[in-house]
Amino acid sequence: MSTNPKPTKARPQLFPSDFGPHWNAVYYDIIQEYYWDPRVLGRVPANPAIFANESEMLGSLRRMEVSLNHMLALFFGLAPQDYIRRLETESFGDSTDEIYHNVNLFELRRTAPHDPTQPDVFLTSADTCFSVEVKIGAKSSLDQLVKYALLHRDHERRTGGNLKSRLMYLTPRPVSKTWGENFADVGNMRTALEDFDYPALLKKARASESLSAEDLKSAALSMEVVHMTFDHFNEFTRAYAGSISSDTPYADTARKLFDGILHEFEFRRDLLNLSAEEP
Repeated sequence: MSTNPKPTKARPQLFPSDFGPHWNAVYYDIIQEYYWDPRVLGRVPANPAIFANESEMLGSLRRMEVSLNHMLALFFGLAPQDYIRRLETESFGDSTDEIYHNVNLFELRRTAPHDPTQPDVFLTSADTCFSVEVKIGAKSSLDQLVKYALLHRDHERRTGGNLKSRLMYLTPRPVSKTWGENFADVGNMRTALEDFDYPALLKKARASESLSAEDLKSAALSMEVVHMTFDHFNEFTRAYAGSISSDTPYADTARKLFDGILHEFEFRRDLLNLSAEEP
């Protein structure tokens, strides 16, 4: 594996020394194995090769939003309920007392084969739908936001409950950089929701005919939407990790979980030169 050709272009590269002793490094190790032998997935190597070597591949992968989404899906699937509730309170001002379940994509496709969007993180409890949408370089849109409202309303209808609907945007930059429509804040975004074309989205999403455009509009307007920067997330998560008592059962395992996700966010910020203070 050390006989790779030199890069043909000035692509960013990562090497073994760039990965710390944390669980998130295992993700890249797994991807690296598939990079060397894509036939195990029923695929053949690209010809010509997209990357000159594995260092280029890793450098590209760690700049992608999708790989961070994978990390967060693993993280929230294992995170303590207390952490999730405290993060919810930090973002929305209060939290559920119920147990959250992290809905993975296989489960979502099984229960909602025409799901309107692919959520980055989709947490459900007996009284709340709590989703997280991550953005790094790309921006969100009203269309995507309303699809989250549709996802939450669809889940509410299937379970027969009366659920809170909450969406958190997690991005490296200020809230004004979140949407392609360049809304200054969440309030401006909410104003634009009044004139959104809900019938067109229902048709495009192949939603149930029993769901009306007015019902979807109500769901979108009632959904609580907040924004959290990477810096804020890191600060909150680091403080929570630091508060874990050594006497807590499985304290060492919990610290490893938090150390891994913190390392991933901090490395990406340095790698991409991202800052919540950017103009």
